[in-house]
Amino acid sequence: VLRGLLDRILSDDRSVPCAVGGGTNDPGFNSKGDEFMWNEPESQWPYQSWLLGEEFPANKNKILTSNDVDSLLNVLVTLHLKYYEKVKSSKEKDDRKGRNVKLYSEIHTPAGEDKVVKGLEKEHFEIVRMCREARRKYT
Repeated sequence: VLRGLLDRILSDDRSVPCAVGGGTNDPGFNSKGDEFMWNEPESQWPYQSWLLGEEFPANKNKILTSNDVDSLLNVLVTLHLKYYEKVKSSKEKDDRKGRNVKLYSEIHTPAGEDKVVKGLEKEHFEIVRMCREARRKYT
């Protein structure tokens, strides 16, 4: 949801982040209420907007101010950093446990060289860069 907000701010549609959903009508479900409508990227925003209003209520008018956007982008960066650190920490724990297992180091890549860990680190720096750009664009 926060990544969807970031993507919308970086798009050319300046009006999108102002319409934050909320309430009981979840636009992510069809009329039967049993399936997501995620066929097109454009159809994701109504659900993301609704969920954003549910999870991070901005104000009673449901309009995101530049301060709200700044706070939400900070939450995105913080959550992604925690995710990256947990994945890396888990891999490092495996490395420590594996020291006592014969052939472990021959079969497993150390955390510092692991493709997933390195990919998440690269992704995190990209999210930080994108958030800086979004702040310049939206505020």
